[in-house]
Amino acid sequence: MIVNPIAKTNMTHTGSDFLMQNLTGSGNITIENQNTDINIIMKLCKTDINTTYFKVDDSSGNNFFTVDTSGNVTVLGNIA
Repeated sequence: MIVNPIAKTNMTHTGSDFLMQNLTGSGNITIENQNTDINIIMKLCKTDINTTYFKVDDSSGNNFFTVDTSGNVTVLGNIA
């Protein structure tokens, strides 16, 4: 599914994964909720307590922030 007709944004399902891409090579991806006192909620299927539940990594796969299914948080580097 191409969201932008100029093909700057792509959302696809690979059969096992959902992928959202910024294809411009520049610019940020921003998820913003402008409603007062309303949250941005990320729900993930929790099926295996020994796996990573949520992570932020770089293009080389280095995990900078992870949360496992038990709620344990790992942060690489400093939180400013």
